[in-house]
Amino acid sequence: HGTIDSSAPSSTAAASNEVQSLPTVRPPADPASTTSNATTKSNVPVSEDFEIAFEAVVTSNDHDKVVSSFTILRKLITNATTKGQGDDEDQAQKFRKVRLGNAKIKAAIVEVEGAFDLMNAVGFQLTEEEGESFLVFPKGFKGENWLPVALARMEKYEKS
Repeated sequence: HGTIDSSAPSSTAAASNEVQSLPTVRPPADPASTTSNATTKSNVPVSEDFEIAFEAVVTSNDHDKVVSSFTILRKLITNATTKGQGDDEDQAQKFRKVRLGNAKIKAAIVEVEGAFDLMNAVGFQLTEEEGESFLVFPKGFKGENWLPVALARMEKYEKS
């Protein structure tokens, strides 16, 4: 919330007939961080699905688990939307496909309430191949216009 500027005149002016000045109140440094309306300076709102999943992750899991999960999720999302969209399809495909049976992935997505839904919200889709489950990001898709806002929000939480 805002801060009060202590350099404003004191209330002793009220004792005389002078007009009293009220202290100046500055707005919060980052208004978006104090509300559930997830927008940034560019006013790009995140999807409702992302908002719900993000809230589930941060309210249903302990802080350290969320930080660890977000670190991995952001890396997976960033790789899928950049390296996963490269010209060399054999190489690019590796960055768009996440094996849920992998121990680190399981700890970051499967065992963190809301994390699977968050990955779905940003574009990953569940597929089954030869009895294994994968999250796959679509080829030719670099993410929704709100994705940078979502990634920044996750990173901000990691640093909290």
